[in-house]
Amino acid sequence: MQGWSDKMEAQRDNYVTRCLERLAPMEQHANRFAQSPWDVDNLRQLHEHFHQMAGSAGVYNMGDISQIAESGERLCLNIFESQPDDIIVYWRHFRDMIAQLRIILDAAKGTSAPAASMGGGSPGPLTGPPMTSGESAPALWKPDQSLNVVSGHGGPDVIVVSSDQGRLSSLAQRLDSLGMSVRPCASFEEAKTQIMTAFPQGMLLCVPLRDGNGYELITGCRSLPGGDQVSIVLLSEEPGFLDKIAAIKAGADAFFELPVEVDTIVQKLRFLFERHKPERYRILSVEDDPDQANYIVTTLENAGYHLAWVQDPKKFEEALLTFVPDLILLDIVMGEINGFELARFVRQNERFAAIPILFLTTQNQLEAHIESARAGGDDHLIKPVNPQLLVATIAGKLERYRIFQRLLRNDGLTQILNHSHFMEYAQRSVRIRSKKFAQVLTIFDIDGLSRVNDSYGYAVGDRTILALVQIIKWTFRHTEIIGRIGGDEIAILDDSLSAQETVEIVNGLLEQFAAVPHKAAGQIFKVTASAGVSQVTSDGSLQMLLERSSGALARAKALGQNQVVLM
Repeated sequence: MQGWSDKMEAQRDNYVTRCLERLAPMEQHANRFAQSPWDVDNLRQLHEHFHQMAGSAGVYNMGDISQIAESGERLCLNIFESQPDDIIVYWRHFRDMIAQLRIILDAAKGTSAPAASMGGGSPGPLTGPPMTSGESAPALWKPDQSLNVVSGHGGPDVIVVSSDQGRLSSLAQRLDSLGMSVRPCASFEEAKTQIMTAFPQGMLLCVPLRDGNGYELITGCRSLPGGDQVSIVLLSEEPGFLDKIAAIKAGADAFFELPVEVDTIVQKLRFLFERHKPERYRILSVEDDPDQANYIVTTLENAGYHLAWVQDPKKFEEALLTFVPDLILLDIVMGEINGFELARFVRQNERFAAIPILFLTTQNQLEAHIESARAGGDDHLIKPVNPQLLVATIAGKLERYRIFQRLLRNDGLTQILNHSHFMEYAQRSVRIRSKKFAQVLTIFDIDGLSRVNDSYGYAVGDRTILALVQIIKWTFRHTEIIGRIGGDEIAILDDSLSAQETVEIVNGLLEQFAAVPHKAAGQIFKVTASAGVSQVTSDGSLQMLLERSSGALARAKALGQNQVVLM
Protein backbone atom coordinates (compact mmCIF):
# COMPACT_ATOMS: atom_id res chain seq x y z
CA MET A 1 0.00 0.00 0.00
CA GLN A 2 2.88 2.35 0.80
CA GLY A 3 4.44 1.58 -2.59
CA TRP A 4 1.14 2.46 -4.32
CA SER A 5 0.96 5.78 -2.47
CA ASP A 6 4.56 6.62 -3.40
CA LYS A 7 3.84 5.80 -7.03
CA MET A 8 0.75 8.01 -7.08
CA GLU A 9 2.70 10.85 -5.46
CA ALA A 10 5.43 10.56 -8.09
CA GLN A 11 2.84 10.63 -10.85
CA ARG A 12 1.27 13.70 -9.32
CA ASP A 13 4.67 15.45 -9.26
CA ASN A 14 5.18 14.59 -12.92
CA TYR A 15 1.75 15.98 -13.71
CA VAL A 16 2.55 19.27 -11.97
CA THR A 17 5.83 19.51 -13.90
CA ARG A 18 4.06 18.92 -17.22
CA CYS A 19 1.46 21.55 -16.37
CA LEU A 20 4.16 24.10 -15.55
CA GLU A 21 5.78 23.36 -18.90
CA ARG A 22 2.39 23.74 -20.58
CA LEU A 23 1.98 27.29 -19.24
CA ALA A 24 4.64 28.76 -21.57
CA PRO A 25 2.81 27.87 -24.82
CA MET A 26 -0.49 28.88 -23.17
CA GLU A 27 0.96 32.34 -22.50
CA GLN A 28 2.08 32.55 -26.13
CA HIS A 29 -1.40 31.63 -27.34
CA ALA A 30 -2.95 34.22 -25.00
CA ASN A 31 -0.63 36.93 -26.35
CA ARG A 32 -1.42 35.84 -29.89
CA PHE A 33 -5.13 36.05 -29.04
CA ALA A 34 -4.70 39.68 -27.95
CA GLN A 35 -3.06 40.51 -31.28
CA SER A 36 -5.38 38.42 -33.49
CA PRO A 37 -8.55 37.51 -31.57
CA TRP A 38 -10.16 35.90 -34.63
CA ASP A 39 -7.28 33.44 -35.22
CA VAL A 40 -9.38 30.29 -34.89
CA ASP A 41 -6.44 27.85 -34.90
CA ASN A 42 -4.72 29.75 -32.11
CA LEU A 43 -7.88 29.79 -29.99
CA ARG A 44 -8.42 26.08 -30.67
CA GLN A 45 -4.91 25.27 -29.41
CA LEU A 46 -5.45 27.34 -26.27
CA HIS A 47 -8.73 25.47 -25.72
CA GLU A 48 -6.89 22.14 -26.04
CA HIS A 49 -4.37 23.16 -23.36
CA PHE A 50 -7.14 24.09 -20.94
CA HIS A 51 -9.02 20.88 -21.80
CA GLN A 52 -6.02 18.62 -21.16
CA MET A 53 -5.22 20.34 -17.88
CA ALA A 54 -8.85 20.17 -16.67
CA GLY A 55 -9.20 16.48 -17.50
CA SER A 56 -6.09 15.36 -15.64
CA ALA A 57 -6.37 17.56 -12.56
CA GLY A 58 -9.32 15.63 -11.15
CA VAL A 59 -7.31 12.42 -11.12
CA TYR A 60 -4.82 13.98 -8.69
CA ASN A 61 -7.48 15.76 -6.57
CA MET A 62 -6.32 19.20 -7.68
CA GLY A 63 -9.73 20.85 -7.66
CA ASP A 64 -8.42 24.42 -8.05
CA ILE A 65 -6.65 23.48 -11.27
CA SER A 66 -9.79 21.77 -12.58
CA GLN A 67 -12.01 24.76 -11.88
CA ILE A 68 -9.75 27.33 -13.52
CA ALA A 69 -8.94 25.13 -16.52
CA GLU A 70 -12.62 24.29 -17.02
CA SER A 71 -13.43 28.02 -16.91
CA GLY A 72 -10.81 28.64 -19.59
CA GLU A 73 -12.17 25.78 -21.67
CA ARG A 74 -15.73 27.14 -21.40
CA LEU A 75 -14.58 30.65 -22.30
CA CYS A 76 -12.91 29.38 -25.49
CA LEU A 77 -16.08 27.48 -26.43
CA ASN A 78 -18.26 30.52 -25.76
CA ILE A 79 -16.09 32.63 -28.06
CA PHE A 80 -16.32 29.97 -30.76
CA GLU A 81 -20.11 29.75 -30.48
CA SER A 82 -21.22 33.35 -29.85
CA GLN A 83 -18.43 35.32 -31.58
CA PRO A 84 -18.90 38.39 -29.34
CA ASP A 85 -18.15 41.85 -30.75
CA ASP A 86 -16.06 42.75 -27.69
CA ILE A 87 -13.91 39.63 -28.02
CA ILE A 88 -10.67 41.40 -27.16
CA VAL A 89 -11.71 42.01 -23.54
CA TYR A 90 -11.36 38.28 -22.88
CA TRP A 91 -7.58 38.53 -23.18
CA ARG A 92 -7.45 39.73 -19.59
CA HIS A 93 -9.49 36.72 -18.44
CA PHE A 94 -7.07 34.33 -20.13
CA ARG A 95 -4.11 36.19 -18.66
CA ASP A 96 -5.52 36.06 -15.12
CA MET A 97 -6.42 32.36 -15.42
CA ILE A 98 -2.88 31.46 -16.51
CA ALA A 99 -1.43 33.57 -13.70
CA GLN A 100 -3.63 31.75 -11.17
CA LEU A 101 -2.61 28.38 -12.57
CA ARG A 102 1.06 29.27 -12.20
CA ILE A 103 0.61 30.32 -8.57
CA ILE A 104 -1.17 27.06 -7.69
CA LEU A 105 1.28 24.85 -9.59
CA ASP A 106 4.32 26.59 -8.12
CA ALA A 107 2.88 26.00 -4.65
CA ALA A 108 2.22 22.33 -5.46
CA LYS A 109 5.78 21.96 -6.75
CA GLY A 110 7.21 23.64 -3.68
CA THR A 111 8.89 26.44 -5.66
CA SER A 112 8.49 30.20 -5.59
CA ALA A 113 9.61 31.01 -9.12
CA PRO A 114 8.21 34.26 -10.45
CA ALA A 115 5.45 34.06 -13.01
CA ALA A 116 6.57 34.24 -16.62
CA SER A 117 5.99 37.53 -18.34
CA MET A 118 3.01 37.98 -20.58
CA GLY A 119 4.87 40.49 -22.68
CA GLY A 120 5.33 43.20 -20.06
CA GLY A 121 2.13 45.02 -20.93
CA SER A 122 -0.71 45.09 -23.35
CA PRO A 123 0.09 43.27 -26.60
CA GLY A 124 -3.10 44.48 -28.18
CA PRO A 125 -5.96 46.97 -27.78
CA LEU A 126 -7.29 46.41 -24.30
CA THR A 127 -10.29 47.93 -22.57
CA GLY A 128 -8.36 48.81 -19.43
CA PRO A 129 -4.79 49.31 -18.19
CA PRO A 130 -2.50 46.24 -18.25
CA MET A 131 -1.63 44.48 -15.02
CA THR A 132 1.39 46.09 -13.40
CA SER A 133 4.29 44.20 -11.86
CA GLY A 134 2.91 44.86 -8.41
CA GLU A 135 -0.48 43.28 -9.18
CA SER A 136 -1.39 39.66 -8.85
CA ALA A 137 -4.19 37.52 -10.15
CA PRO A 138 -7.36 37.59 -8.03
CA ALA A 139 -7.28 35.05 -5.22
CA LEU A 140 -9.94 32.36 -5.06
CA TRP A 141 -12.79 33.35 -2.75
CA LYS A 142 -12.48 31.94 0.75
CA PRO A 143 -15.68 31.79 2.83
CA ASP A 144 -14.90 33.22 6.23
CA GLN A 145 -18.30 33.97 7.67
CA SER A 146 -21.65 32.29 8.12
CA LEU A 147 -23.40 34.09 5.23
CA ASN A 148 -21.56 35.61 2.29
CA VAL A 149 -23.01 36.44 -1.11
CA VAL A 150 -20.53 35.94 -3.94
CA SER A 151 -21.00 38.02 -7.10
CA GLY A 152 -19.17 38.16 -10.41
CA HIS A 153 -17.33 41.13 -11.93
CA GLY A 154 -17.42 42.57 -15.41
CA GLY A 155 -16.69 45.70 -17.41
CA PRO A 156 -19.52 46.56 -19.81
CA ASP A 157 -18.59 48.42 -22.99
CA VAL A 158 -20.27 51.87 -23.10
CA ILE A 159 -20.20 54.53 -25.81
CA VAL A 160 -20.51 58.05 -24.32
CA VAL A 161 -21.57 60.77 -26.76
CA SER A 162 -21.52 64.51 -26.01
CA SER A 163 -20.51 67.65 -27.92
CA ASP A 164 -19.67 69.26 -24.57
CA GLN A 165 -16.04 68.26 -24.02
CA GLY A 166 -16.15 68.91 -20.29
CA ARG A 167 -19.27 66.77 -19.82
CA LEU A 168 -17.85 64.05 -22.07
CA SER A 169 -14.62 63.89 -20.08
CA SER A 170 -16.45 63.90 -16.74
CA LEU A 171 -18.86 61.11 -17.70
CA ALA A 172 -16.11 59.00 -19.29
CA GLN A 173 -13.87 59.29 -16.24
CA ARG A 174 -16.69 58.41 -13.85
CA LEU A 175 -17.77 55.31 -15.80
CA ASP A 176 -14.15 54.22 -16.23
CA SER A 177 -13.57 54.51 -12.47
CA LEU A 178 -16.49 52.10 -11.97
CA GLY A 179 -14.89 49.43 -14.15
CA MET A 180 -16.73 50.14 -17.39
CA SER A 181 -14.97 50.17 -20.75
CA VAL A 182 -15.66 53.62 -22.18
CA ARG A 183 -15.54 54.81 -25.81
CA PRO A 184 -15.93 58.63 -25.71
CA CYS A 185 -17.33 60.31 -28.84
CA ALA A 186 -17.57 64.07 -29.35
CA SER A 187 -19.78 64.00 -32.44
CA PHE A 188 -22.59 62.23 -34.27
CA GLU A 189 -20.27 60.89 -36.96
CA GLU A 190 -17.72 59.61 -34.45
CA ALA A 191 -20.45 57.80 -32.50
CA LYS A 192 -21.89 56.31 -35.69
CA THR A 193 -18.44 54.98 -36.64
CA GLN A 194 -17.98 53.42 -33.20
CA ILE A 195 -21.40 51.73 -33.36
CA MET A 196 -20.68 50.31 -36.80
CA THR A 197 -17.25 49.10 -35.67
CA ALA A 198 -18.60 47.11 -32.73
CA PHE A 199 -21.90 47.17 -30.91
CA PRO A 200 -21.57 48.46 -27.34
CA GLN A 201 -23.49 47.03 -24.42
CA GLY A 202 -24.63 50.52 -23.55
CA MET A 203 -24.77 54.05 -24.93
CA LEU A 204 -25.00 57.30 -22.96
CA LEU A 205 -26.12 60.05 -25.33
CA CYS A 206 -26.26 63.78 -24.56
CA VAL A 207 -28.38 65.92 -26.88
CA PRO A 208 -28.23 68.19 -28.77
CA LEU A 209 -25.18 67.19 -30.83
CA ARG A 210 -23.39 69.82 -32.89
CA ASP A 211 -23.24 67.77 -36.11
CA GLY A 212 -26.36 65.60 -36.12
CA ASN A 213 -29.64 64.53 -34.58
CA GLY A 214 -29.16 62.40 -31.46
CA TYR A 215 -32.57 60.78 -31.85
CA GLU A 216 -31.61 59.65 -35.34
CA LEU A 217 -28.47 58.10 -33.86
CA ILE A 218 -30.66 55.99 -31.54
CA THR A 219 -33.02 55.05 -34.37
CA GLY A 220 -30.10 54.05 -36.59
CA CYS A 221 -28.56 51.90 -33.86
CA ARG A 222 -31.88 50.16 -33.20
CA SER A 223 -32.38 49.43 -36.90
CA LEU A 224 -29.19 47.37 -37.15
CA PRO A 225 -29.13 43.62 -36.41
CA GLY A 226 -28.50 43.29 -32.68
CA GLY A 227 -29.20 46.97 -32.03
CA ASP A 228 -32.24 46.11 -29.96
CA GLN A 229 -29.98 44.73 -27.22
CA VAL A 230 -28.02 47.97 -26.64
CA SER A 231 -28.99 49.74 -23.40
CA ILE A 232 -29.46 53.43 -24.32
CA VAL A 233 -29.81 56.31 -21.85
CA LEU A 234 -30.48 59.79 -23.22
CA LEU A 235 -29.58 63.04 -21.44
CA SER A 236 -31.21 66.21 -22.75
CA GLU A 237 -30.13 69.84 -22.35
CA GLU A 238 -33.51 70.85 -23.73
CA PRO A 239 -36.00 69.55 -21.18
CA GLY A 240 -39.54 69.42 -22.34
CA PHE A 241 -42.44 67.34 -23.41
CA LEU A 242 -41.46 66.95 -27.08
CA ASP A 243 -37.91 65.87 -26.28
CA LYS A 244 -39.10 63.15 -23.96
CA ILE A 245 -41.59 61.91 -26.56
CA ALA A 246 -38.88 61.93 -29.24
CA ALA A 247 -36.59 59.89 -27.00
CA ILE A 248 -39.20 57.20 -26.47
CA LYS A 249 -40.16 57.07 -30.15
CA ALA A 250 -36.49 56.71 -31.10
CA GLY A 251 -36.10 53.75 -28.75
CA ALA A 252 -34.29 55.09 -25.67
CA ASP A 253 -34.44 52.84 -22.60
CA ALA A 254 -34.26 55.78 -20.20
CA PHE A 255 -34.06 59.58 -20.37
CA PHE A 256 -33.01 62.32 -17.95
CA GLU A 257 -33.15 66.10 -18.05
CA LEU A 258 -29.82 67.81 -17.43
CA PRO A 259 -28.46 68.58 -14.94
CA VAL A 260 -28.66 65.17 -13.28
CA GLU A 261 -26.37 63.43 -10.81
CA VAL A 262 -23.97 60.95 -12.41
CA ASP A 263 -24.80 58.31 -9.79
CA THR A 264 -28.44 58.36 -10.95
CA ILE A 265 -27.32 57.69 -14.51
CA VAL A 266 -24.96 54.92 -13.44
CA GLN A 267 -27.67 53.24 -11.37
CA LYS A 268 -29.98 53.20 -14.39
CA LEU A 269 -27.26 51.83 -16.68
CA ARG A 270 -26.51 49.02 -14.28
CA PHE A 271 -30.18 48.11 -14.07
CA LEU A 272 -30.41 47.98 -17.86
CA PHE A 273 -27.29 45.81 -18.13
CA GLU A 274 -28.68 43.34 -15.62
CA ARG A 275 -32.00 43.26 -17.49
CA HIS A 276 -30.27 42.05 -20.66
CA LYS A 277 -28.05 39.50 -18.93
CA PRO A 278 -29.02 35.86 -18.59
CA GLU A 279 -30.51 35.26 -15.18
CA ARG A 280 -27.90 34.42 -12.53
CA TYR A 281 -29.40 31.90 -10.16
CA ARG A 282 -28.98 32.08 -6.39
CA ILE A 283 -27.85 28.97 -4.55
CA LEU A 284 -27.96 28.60 -0.77
CA SER A 285 -25.47 26.08 0.63
CA VAL A 286 -25.74 24.78 4.20
CA GLU A 287 -22.39 23.18 5.06
CA ASP A 288 -20.68 23.09 8.44
CA ASP A 289 -17.22 22.17 7.05
CA PRO A 290 -15.40 25.34 5.82
CA ASP A 291 -13.16 23.32 3.47
CA GLN A 292 -16.15 21.68 1.81
CA ALA A 293 -17.91 25.04 1.66
CA ASN A 294 -14.89 26.60 -0.05
CA TYR A 295 -14.94 23.86 -2.68
CA ILE A 296 -18.68 24.32 -3.32
CA VAL A 297 -18.53 28.11 -3.47
CA THR A 298 -15.51 28.17 -5.78
CA THR A 299 -16.92 25.53 -8.13
CA LEU A 300 -20.36 27.10 -8.48
CA GLU A 301 -19.22 30.72 -8.52
CA ASN A 302 -16.91 29.84 -11.41
CA ALA A 303 -19.94 28.31 -13.15
CA GLY A 304 -21.72 31.68 -12.92
CA TYR A 305 -24.00 31.27 -9.88
CA HIS A 306 -24.56 33.55 -6.89
CA LEU A 307 -23.68 31.67 -3.70
CA ALA A 308 -24.59 32.17 -0.07
CA TRP A 309 -23.02 29.86 2.50
CA VAL A 310 -24.52 29.12 5.89
CA GLN A 311 -22.26 27.32 8.35
CA ASP A 312 -24.65 27.27 11.30
CA PRO A 313 -27.95 25.51 10.41
CA LYS A 314 -29.67 27.56 13.13
CA LYS A 315 -29.30 30.58 10.81
CA PHE A 316 -30.91 28.77 7.89
CA GLU A 317 -34.33 30.43 8.12
CA GLU A 318 -32.83 33.92 8.14
CA ALA A 319 -30.72 33.12 5.06
CA LEU A 320 -33.67 31.50 3.28
CA LEU A 321 -35.89 34.57 3.72
CA THR A 322 -33.25 37.21 2.97
CA PHE A 323 -31.38 35.50 0.12
CA VAL A 324 -34.47 33.87 -1.50
CA PRO A 325 -32.52 31.14 -3.32
CA ASP A 326 -33.42 29.33 -6.53
CA LEU A 327 -31.84 26.08 -5.29
CA ILE A 328 -30.69 24.72 -1.91
CA LEU A 329 -27.69 22.49 -1.23
CA LEU A 330 -27.87 20.66 2.10
CA ASP A 331 -25.37 18.63 4.05
CA ILE A 332 -27.04 15.94 6.16
CA VAL A 333 -24.95 15.51 9.32
CA MET A 334 -24.57 18.91 11.00
CA GLY A 335 -24.96 18.40 14.74
CA GLU A 336 -28.22 19.28 16.45
CA ILE A 337 -30.10 20.03 13.21
CA ASN A 338 -29.69 17.74 10.21
CA GLY A 339 -30.33 18.34 6.53
CA PHE A 340 -33.48 16.22 6.44
CA GLU A 341 -35.09 18.47 9.03
CA LEU A 342 -34.16 21.59 7.06
CA ALA A 343 -35.64 20.08 3.88
CA ARG A 344 -38.92 19.33 5.65
CA PHE A 345 -39.00 22.88 6.98
CA VAL A 346 -38.65 24.21 3.41
CA ARG A 347 -41.34 21.92 2.02
CA GLN A 348 -43.83 23.13 4.65
CA ASN A 349 -43.44 26.72 3.43
CA GLU A 350 -45.68 27.30 0.39
CA ARG A 351 -43.40 30.05 -0.87
CA PHE A 352 -40.51 27.59 -1.28
CA ALA A 353 -42.42 24.35 -1.76
CA ALA A 354 -41.23 23.89 -5.38
CA ILE A 355 -37.60 24.97 -4.94
CA PRO A 356 -35.05 22.25 -5.88
CA ILE A 357 -33.21 20.69 -2.91
CA LEU A 358 -30.01 18.71 -3.41
CA PHE A 359 -28.38 16.72 -0.62
CA LEU A 360 -24.58 16.81 -0.81
CA THR A 361 -23.29 14.35 1.76
CA THR A 362 -20.99 11.48 2.63
CA GLN A 363 -24.03 9.38 3.61
CA ASN A 364 -24.31 6.78 0.82
CA GLN A 365 -26.38 4.12 2.61
CA LEU A 366 -29.68 3.04 1.10
CA GLU A 367 -31.47 4.36 4.15
CA ALA A 368 -30.00 7.83 3.58
CA HIS A 369 -31.20 7.87 -0.04
CA ILE A 370 -34.69 6.82 1.03
CA GLU A 371 -34.81 9.46 3.76
CA SER A 372 -33.65 12.11 1.24
CA ALA A 373 -36.60 11.30 -0.99
CA ARG A 374 -39.03 11.29 1.94
CA ALA A 375 -37.77 14.68 3.10
CA GLY A 376 -38.48 16.19 -0.31
CA GLY A 377 -35.01 16.12 -1.84
CA ASP A 378 -34.62 16.25 -5.62
CA ASP A 379 -31.23 14.52 -5.70
CA HIS A 380 -28.64 12.91 -3.44
CA LEU A 381 -24.96 13.47 -4.36
CA ILE A 382 -22.05 11.82 -2.57
CA LYS A 383 -18.94 13.69 -1.41
CA PRO A 384 -16.41 14.19 -2.81
CA VAL A 385 -18.45 15.05 -5.87
CA ASN A 386 -16.88 15.67 -9.27
CA PRO A 387 -17.23 19.41 -10.05
CA GLN A 388 -18.62 18.70 -13.53
CA LEU A 389 -21.25 16.38 -12.07
CA LEU A 390 -22.19 18.98 -9.44
CA VAL A 391 -22.54 21.78 -11.98
CA ALA A 392 -24.42 19.61 -14.49
CA THR A 393 -26.87 18.34 -11.85
CA ILE A 394 -27.58 21.84 -10.59
CA ALA A 395 -27.97 23.20 -14.12
CA GLY A 396 -30.54 20.53 -14.97
CA LYS A 397 -32.59 21.14 -11.82
CA LEU A 398 -32.50 24.92 -12.30
CA GLU A 399 -33.56 24.74 -15.93
CA ARG A 400 -36.70 22.82 -15.01
CA TYR A 401 -37.32 25.18 -12.08
CA ARG A 402 -36.87 28.19 -14.40
CA ILE A 403 -39.48 26.86 -16.83
CA PHE A 404 -41.86 26.11 -13.97
CA GLN A 405 -41.41 29.57 -12.43
CA ARG A 406 -41.84 31.28 -15.79
CA LEU A 407 -45.11 29.44 -16.33
CA LEU A 408 -46.29 30.57 -12.92
CA ARG A 409 -45.25 34.22 -13.42
CA ASN A 410 -45.70 34.94 -17.12
CA ASP A 411 -48.66 34.68 -19.45
CA GLY A 412 -48.21 31.62 -21.64
CA LEU A 413 -49.06 33.38 -24.92
CA THR A 414 -47.40 36.78 -24.61
CA GLN A 415 -44.65 36.04 -22.04
CA ILE A 416 -45.44 39.26 -20.19
CA LEU A 417 -46.67 39.16 -16.58
CA ASN A 418 -49.87 37.23 -15.97
CA HIS A 419 -52.76 38.78 -14.08
CA SER A 420 -51.76 37.79 -10.54
CA HIS A 421 -48.10 38.76 -10.89
CA PHE A 422 -48.91 42.07 -12.59
CA MET A 423 -51.18 42.90 -9.68
CA GLU A 424 -48.51 41.88 -7.18
CA TYR A 425 -45.75 43.97 -8.78
CA ALA A 426 -48.06 46.93 -9.45
CA GLN A 427 -49.37 46.90 -5.87
CA ARG A 428 -45.82 46.92 -4.54
CA SER A 429 -44.83 49.75 -6.88
CA VAL A 430 -47.81 51.92 -5.92
CA ARG A 431 -47.21 51.26 -2.22
CA ILE A 432 -43.55 52.33 -2.26
CA ARG A 433 -43.86 55.06 -4.92
CA SER A 434 -41.82 58.23 -4.64
CA LYS A 435 -43.62 61.56 -4.71
CA LYS A 436 -40.97 62.78 -7.15
CA PHE A 437 -42.37 60.57 -9.92
CA ALA A 438 -45.82 60.12 -11.40
CA GLN A 439 -47.32 56.65 -11.73
CA VAL A 440 -49.57 56.15 -14.71
CA LEU A 441 -51.65 53.06 -15.50
CA THR A 442 -52.63 52.39 -19.12
CA ILE A 443 -54.95 49.58 -20.17
CA PHE A 444 -55.19 48.53 -23.83
CA ASP A 445 -57.96 46.48 -25.40
CA ILE A 446 -58.22 45.27 -29.01
CA ASP A 447 -61.34 46.53 -30.76
CA GLY A 448 -63.55 43.74 -32.08
CA LEU A 449 -61.26 40.83 -31.24
CA SER A 450 -64.29 38.54 -30.90
CA ARG A 451 -65.10 39.18 -34.58
CA VAL A 452 -61.53 38.21 -35.51
CA ASN A 453 -61.86 34.98 -33.52
CA ASP A 454 -65.24 34.18 -35.09
CA SER A 455 -64.11 34.96 -38.64
CA TYR A 456 -60.59 33.53 -38.69
CA GLY A 457 -60.21 31.37 -35.59
CA TYR A 458 -58.60 31.79 -32.18
CA ALA A 459 -55.07 31.16 -33.48
CA VAL A 460 -55.35 34.30 -35.62
CA GLY A 461 -56.79 36.17 -32.64
CA ASP A 462 -53.77 35.12 -30.56
CA ARG A 463 -51.41 36.41 -33.25
CA THR A 464 -53.27 39.72 -33.18
CA ILE A 465 -52.75 39.99 -29.42
CA LEU A 466 -49.07 39.19 -29.88
CA ALA A 467 -48.73 41.94 -32.49
CA LEU A 468 -50.11 44.50 -30.02
CA VAL A 469 -47.89 43.24 -27.19
CA GLN A 470 -44.76 43.48 -29.35
CA ILE A 471 -45.47 47.13 -30.17
CA ILE A 472 -46.21 47.88 -26.51
CA LYS A 473 -42.99 46.23 -25.32
CA TRP A 474 -40.96 48.20 -27.86
CA THR A 475 -42.62 51.52 -27.04
CA PHE A 476 -42.58 51.08 -23.25
CA ARG A 477 -39.18 49.40 -23.12
CA HIS A 478 -38.24 51.67 -20.20
CA THR A 479 -40.68 49.95 -17.82
CA GLU A 480 -40.88 46.37 -16.57
CA ILE A 481 -44.45 46.21 -15.23
CA ILE A 482 -46.39 45.08 -18.30
CA GLY A 483 -49.03 42.38 -17.93
CA ARG A 484 -51.96 40.62 -19.55
CA ILE A 485 -54.82 41.21 -17.12
CA GLY A 486 -57.64 39.89 -19.29
CA GLY A 487 -58.29 38.11 -22.57
CA ASP A 488 -56.96 40.95 -24.72
CA GLU A 489 -56.41 43.57 -22.02
CA ILE A 490 -52.78 44.62 -21.62
CA ALA A 491 -51.84 46.88 -18.70
CA ILE A 492 -48.74 49.02 -18.13
CA LEU A 493 -47.69 50.79 -14.93
CA ASP A 494 -45.07 53.45 -15.66
CA ASP A 495 -43.33 55.97 -13.41
CA SER A 496 -41.27 57.71 -16.11
CA LEU A 497 -44.00 59.70 -17.88
CA SER A 498 -46.76 62.04 -16.84
CA ALA A 499 -50.33 61.25 -17.80
CA GLN A 500 -50.29 63.78 -20.66
CA GLU A 501 -47.00 62.42 -21.98
CA THR A 502 -48.40 58.89 -21.80
CA VAL A 503 -51.44 59.91 -23.84
CA GLU A 504 -49.16 61.31 -26.56
CA ILE A 505 -47.13 58.10 -26.67
CA VAL A 506 -50.23 55.89 -26.68
CA ASN A 507 -51.75 57.86 -29.57
CA GLY A 508 -48.69 57.05 -31.68
CA LEU A 509 -48.77 53.44 -30.56
CA LEU A 510 -52.42 53.02 -31.57
CA GLU A 511 -51.67 54.51 -35.00
CA GLN A 512 -48.80 52.06 -35.43
CA PHE A 513 -50.95 49.07 -34.43
CA ALA A 514 -53.81 50.14 -36.70
CA ALA A 515 -51.40 50.10 -39.66
CA VAL A 516 -50.27 46.50 -39.07
CA PRO A 517 -51.61 44.12 -41.77
CA HIS A 518 -52.85 40.74 -40.52
CA LYS A 519 -53.24 37.77 -42.84
CA ALA A 520 -55.64 34.84 -42.51
CA ALA A 521 -57.28 32.48 -45.02
CA GLY A 522 -55.67 34.37 -47.87
CA GLN A 523 -57.15 37.69 -46.74
CA ILE A 524 -55.49 40.81 -45.37
CA PHE A 525 -57.27 42.67 -42.59
CA LYS A 526 -56.46 45.35 -40.02
CA VAL A 527 -57.69 45.93 -36.50
CA THR A 528 -57.48 48.75 -33.99
CA ALA A 529 -57.15 49.07 -30.22
CA SER A 530 -58.34 51.50 -27.58
CA ALA A 531 -56.72 52.62 -24.34
CA GLY A 532 -57.60 54.15 -20.99
CA VAL A 533 -55.09 56.17 -18.95
CA SER A 534 -55.14 57.38 -15.36
CA GLN A 535 -52.59 58.71 -12.90
CA VAL A 536 -52.30 57.69 -9.26
CA THR A 537 -53.35 60.36 -6.78
CA SER A 538 -51.50 61.18 -3.58
CA ASP A 539 -53.85 59.01 -1.51
CA GLY A 540 -54.82 56.59 -4.28
CA SER A 541 -54.58 52.81 -4.31
CA LEU A 542 -53.99 50.36 -7.13
CA GLN A 543 -57.64 49.35 -7.03
CA MET A 544 -58.71 52.97 -7.54
CA LEU A 545 -56.20 53.31 -10.37
CA LEU A 546 -57.54 50.18 -12.08
CA GLU A 547 -61.12 51.40 -11.81
CA ARG A 548 -60.29 54.80 -13.33
CA SER A 549 -58.23 53.32 -16.19
CA SER A 550 -60.95 50.76 -16.91
CA GLY A 551 -63.52 53.57 -16.94
CA ALA A 552 -61.33 55.55 -19.34
CA LEU A 553 -61.02 52.50 -21.59
CA ALA A 554 -64.79 52.04 -21.67
CA ARG A 555 -65.17 55.71 -22.56
CA ALA A 556 -62.65 55.30 -25.41
CA LYS A 557 -64.65 52.38 -26.80
CA ALA A 558 -67.86 54.40 -26.63
CA LEU A 559 -66.25 57.27 -28.55
CA GLY A 560 -65.77 55.05 -31.60
CA GLN A 561 -62.74 52.88 -30.80
CA ASN A 562 -59.11 53.45 -31.80
CA GLN A 563 -59.14 56.14 -29.12
CA VAL A 564 -57.25 56.96 -25.92
CA VAL A 565 -59.02 58.63 -22.98
CA LEU A 566 -57.42 60.13 -19.86
CA MET A 567 -59.38 60.14 -16.60
